[in-house]
Amino acid sequence: MRDVYDRNRVEQTFEVGDRLYLTTPQLDPKHTGLPNSTKFGPKWIGPYTVTRKVHNHAYNLNIQAGNKLHPVFNTGLLKPYNEPT
Repeated sequence: MRDVYDRNRVEQTFEVGDRLYLTTPQLDPKHTGLPNSTKFGPKWIGPYTVTRKVHNHAYNLNIQAGNKLHPVFNTGLLKPYNEPT
């Protein structure tokens, strides 16, 4: 089982300066300034810029001053931002 999972697993890695979206369902709405209802609120917020790689699976993001979030997030909560064409 593990071999099948590992064969199809793609590790997410980001570089300093990359722009990323942050998922909202795991975040407390009172810290983000988003509506209390996760059902009608945005699923992703951002984009935020990576300022530092903390370790292999955690990145420090440039969070605005209005948010009361800790700036370090796991890669499972992040997805890359694609510039509109």
